[in-house]
Amino acid sequence: MGTTETDGRKLKIHASLCDMRGATEEKLRRYGRIEVAAAAVVTTPAVQALLSRHAVDISAAGVLELPDGEDVRLELQNGAVHFGAASRPPACPSALVVNGLLAAEAGAEAALAGYRAILVNGALRCPESVAAAIRGQLTVNGAVQAYPDGAVLLSPTFIVDGTFALRARAALYYAAQRIVLLDPAADPAALREKGVRFETREALLARSLAAEAAPLLGDAARITVLPDGCAFLDGDATLDAALLHRHGGRLYVNGDLTAGPDAAALLPRVEYLRVNGDVWLPPALFEPFAAVDATYGALRRLPGRRLRELPQAYVDAALLARSPDGVALEDCLTVELAADIPPETIERQLAFSGCGRVVCTREQAAAVAMVSEAAGMIGPCDAAGEDGGMDGANTVNAVSYAF
Repeated sequence: MGTTETDGRKLKIHASLCDMRGATEEKLRRYGRIEVAAAAVVTTPAVQALLSRHAVDISAAGVLELPDGEDVRLELQNGAVHFGAASRPPACPSALVVNGLLAAEAGAEAALAGYRAILVNGALRCPESVAAAIRGQLTVNGAVQAYPDGAVLLSPTFIVDGTFALRARAALYYAAQRIVLLDPAADPAALREKGVRFETREALLARSLAAEAAPLLGDAARITVLPDGCAFLDGDATLDAALLHRHGGRLYVNGDLTAGPDAAALLPRVEYLRVNGDVWLPPALFEPFAAVDATYGALRRLPGRRLRELPQAYVDAALLARSPDGVALEDCLTVELAADIPPETIERQLAFSGCGRVVCTREQAAAVAMVSEAAGMIGPCDAAGEDGGMDGANTVNAVSYAF
């Protein structure tokens, strides 16, 4: 084969979209191994058969298989994509790949039906009739929110208050996650008289309002009755004097709750506590907190420093020296550890949760794994674009790549 004979080198492809329809025997034989990491991979039946005869590893959130011999244009959309009644179908044979949210309104069926295939890596939100109309051409790797036709869309977590009660009309309202009805000014009896109905997954109701509010809900809603005067906090919260002064001692936290060492004197004022996430405490508060009427996901040791949702984070010995109580890294895309941090220091001072990639030495990797939860890749960085290709690989980093 001359130059097409394999020389043992690797080809590594990192892309949002990898179109493999142009793969041929000659192209594949140039490499001893091909590794593809992509949000979406596009193939055909003939290409699938060809790939099976070569050392090709594919890691993809979704695979879109199109017919052989048909010229189909690929349309890649990252983020939120909206289709409405005025949207038009594509002018030529096309396939749609969405990395994010595909939101379709009533009347969007014609535009969506114009695609040969639709792949969604993320979430689909649309009326039930639209979901049914495109079911045959649709693949969703993620959540599907198919709401009743004609429903009024609310935010995923919606708090029903007196203002809503004044403006509400006879309609079905849809909240993807939960309805919160704790405010007496919402007057559920008046909402019933107006013809208001709610469709949701969960409802949080004040005890004195529950009897009147329950008939407003669809049969699928899970009802949780909270004590009167309970405050709903949508997101992470810190237990301090200001929080209790503003909301009182009955709390429902839709997120994590953090309490520092100075919160010891505040715990007796907490009458009722429900935390939809985790509770972070210094070890000295573990025993006093046990006396609180509390329900939560997990009890976690509060580190000296929390780094959250960073695209890139770097941890070195100086950072750990400034954080004797430890560092927690949560939902960070990439975390890089300095090579001189000993494994025993990692086990003692670091914690990882939901991080996409932790770059460390091979000697550090085992220690990182011990203190990680829901981590992606852990270990040395070996991509050619990052270490100069020392592993003998050709690496391609691109939004879209086609063979």
